[in-house]
Amino acid sequence: MIRKAKKSDIKDISSIFIEVSLTDINKIGKNALKNYLSYVIKSKKYIVLVAEELKVLGFCITQLGVPMPDSADLIDIDVGKKVHGKGIGQKLMAELYKRLKQKQIKNLGLYSENVTKTINFYEKQGFKRGRTVIRFDKKL
Repeated sequence: MIRKAKKSDIKDISSIFIEVSLTDINKIGKNALKNYLSYVIKSKKYIVLVAEELKVLGFCITQLGVPMPDSADLIDIDVGKKVHGKGIGQKLMAELYKRLKQKQIKNLGLYSENVTKTINFYEKQGFKRGRTVIRFDKKL
């Protein structure tokens, strides 16, 4: 079942994020992650969905109105390692498309790590490659 995320899902979403994300959790901190998830789940500027079968198996976070009012950006989609390849990501995306269309969103964009499996997933979803972007970070 795909449904809107609730505050009670934060622990499970955090666990999946830590398990599969390429982001170093030590750099952002577990509390910062939980605060961010709490914010996006409550905000009307985001759609946060979870895939659930007795427990949360995966999630996606999408920001609305970026970069234009009729556009959105997929911020993150993660599925637990034990259920990779079971179609959960596809189900999350299908429900996301449905909800975006209901909100008259016409374009969905995303940034992706340069990981072949991830890129293949997005291409199978019908995404086309845009320009190449290099991310720069500076510790302050």
